[in-house]
Amino acid sequence: MAFTGKYIITGPPGSGKSSLIDHLEGLGYWCAPEAAREVARRIKNRTSTAFNRSVVDRGRELFAGAPKGQTCFFDRAIPDVVAYARWGNDPAASEYEEIAQMYRYDSPVFFLPYWKAIYTNDEARSEFWLEARSIERQLFEVYRELGYSIFTLPRDSIEERAGLILSIIGADR
Repeated sequence: MAFTGKYIITGPPGSGKSSLIDHLEGLGYWCAPEAAREVARRIKNRTSTAFNRSVVDRGRELFAGAPKGQTCFFDRAIPDVVAYARWGNDPAASEYEEIAQMYRYDSPVFFLPYWKAIYTNDEARSEFWLEARSIERQLFEVYRELGYSIFTLPRDSIEERAGLILSIIGADR
């Protein structure tokens, strides 16, 4: 697979993904926002097929809109929709999996594990911590099935996590 410069930062709700993305963006990297958060402003039923299809569509737009020839980070990506669709028993999960196979990101995928100490609910995060643990397992399984190598980041400061990612991909700070 050709290098695209597109890296995914994923993990269950409340693991620090968005804060890490914000930090990387502050360092000057192009970062895609979490598509599901954007869609949740319009569609309230977050377990519906309509919601998942809208997240996939937004994910495709973000993928296509990423600048070529530079390192880009994605706050979740299309494979996350596959995991959430399976978790929520969306009958269209296999459709999303086919799309996820067409939109390929670079490996490794950076996985942030569940971190109860920083977990909080907000308007876009309604999952309880037990659900977050279940989603964590589903995400890990889907990324493995899709053939991605996964690097699990330690529970550490945002700066340390960002530094580790940049070191692994060989990017400048």
